Amino acid sequence: MQRRELLSLFGILLLFGLSLGVVWVVNLAGFARGLQGSPLGLLTSDQDWPIPIRELRDKLRQAGVNTNDFEVYHLDGLRGSDLSTVVCRLGDSQATFDFLVQKFGLETLEDGEPLTSGELPPGWWSHSIPPLFSEAIRHGDEGPLYMVVHDAPGRRIFVRYEFNF
Repeated sequence: MQRRELLSLFGILLLFGLSLGVVWVVNLAGFARGLQGSPLGLLTSDQDWPIPIRELRDKLRQAGVNTNDFEVYHLDGLRGSDLSTVVCRLGDSQATFDFLVQKFGLETLEDGEPLTSGELPPGWWSHSIPPLFSEAIRHGDEGPLYMVVHDAPGRRIFVRYEFNF
């Protein structure tokens, strides 16, 4: 091969390598954005909710609980992923509270960290109330974990969901 052909071949290989490098960097940047999660905010579509939260809402409906005011706020992770962390807010009723206590085996936990209103948008909740923890949290299990706050003065119940693995 002549020198000119070698330089042309080298140039083509160099451009091909640079193109692959650019594609790799763009894909890596997209992956990193995915790791950061989706922005915080109210999830208006139930398709953006983790499946266990959709199932919880449906089971509450089946139990005769009015879920028209069921709201979900995204705290961490990717929207729609079961690995995300969300807080649900729903109206207070004895039937709702009893259902949640039975479903999750809720009890207090001496050294449990409370859900603070600092994680939530202004106006969602402003009380400091000791939460109740699901059996899975108390036993240190992996999987879906639930923490429930019964805000009687605000006539609301809050359910914090996260997936631990």
